[in-house]
Amino acid sequence: MRDGPGSSARRMKYKYQLLIGAFTLIVVIAAFIFCLGQPSVLVHFKDQAAVDPGDGLFVIFNPTRNREPEYAANSLLENFKVGRCHQAIGALPKDEYSPNTCEKEEEYKLTSWKLADRKDETDKVILHFKASRKDHPGNAYGNVWITAKKYKDGWKVVRYEAWY
Repeated sequence: MRDGPGSSARRMKYKYQLLIGAFTLIVVIAAFIFCLGQPSVLVHFKDQAAVDPGDGLFVIFNPTRNREPEYAANSLLENFKVGRCHQAIGALPKDEYSPNTCEKEEEYKLTSWKLADRKDETDKVILHFKASRKDHPGNAYGNVWITAKKYKDGWKVVRYEAWY
């Protein structure tokens, strides 16, 4: 029994698709392995003419970065959002946040936030968020910086600063 006309072309097409698929998989795996050894921020550009720290900022984060410091910061911000500021901020050293933080957080309620930048140091990470608040118009945002420090039992927030 002989193959019909065109079966050789189908086999070649199948082999070609298989080869392209294998090559793509190899490239994706290589990119992933490459990212594992890279810093948390792969690309960082700041427009020097911008006055606001969040304006003119272009950052590409490493998708394989350790996100534990971000989870600790998000937990703090989520507590602020739902009105548990005093409980959340109670764990921070007294000189690492403004004494009127909870009053400001109540007055300018958080609605959402997005990681804008990140600076990794040996045992701590400084996270910069763009924070939207209830009474901010349109796409206006405030800047929030949270410092998380690594301890034996995980990452903990040790500093909070917000521009309202």
